[in-house]
Amino acid sequence: MKKGKLLVFFGACLTLLSTFLFSFAQTISFDGRTLSSGIGFLFNLPEIWRNPGYWIATFPAYTVADTPLIYLFSILYLIFVFSGVIQLVGVKIKYVAIVGSVLTIVFGALLLVYFNDMGGDLEDMNRFSALFLSAPIAEGILPLHIPIINSNSFAYQTISLGTIILFVGGSIGLVGGVLSVKDI
Repeated sequence: MKKGKLLVFFGACLTLLSTFLFSFAQTISFDGRTLSSGIGFLFNLPEIWRNPGYWIATFPAYTVADTPLIYLFSILYLIFVFSGVIQLVGVKIKYVAIVGSVLTIVFGALLLVYFNDMGGDLEDMNRFSALFLSAPIAEGILPLHIPIINSNSFAYQTISLGTIILFVGGSIGLVGGVLSVKDI
């Protein structure tokens, strides 16, 4: 296996680990949903599609007009959750590695902005990150929360290692994708 393919594979593994085993952030939230994670989003997905009114009722920033946006964001988030798989496909199809990695990098950067409010007043955008909130599946084990950054956000207390691993996995996958294209 050439260097580019190895980097794509390693980046995809990091992306999958961060998405399914680590949390992205922790918050003090309603009804016990305290960790934001990819696995939490997958657990919330049936509820999101079956009852978007719950999300509208729970978050004061939502209105009934946001129902199509909740569906749109849930579809985009679903594509993101499987971006690690897209990166793995990129081991064989070189350009797919770049697409999967760019998805991961963009989403990792958005998570950092959402969770830290680095972009100013992002309350309207932060409400959509709530779709990732869930109670821990196994307290202290899944998703694994390793706090690394205390957030300035009004909603999120700490940013977890999973967000950083996600960003790094996308970056490594992108470098590997570019290197493997050059290997043609």
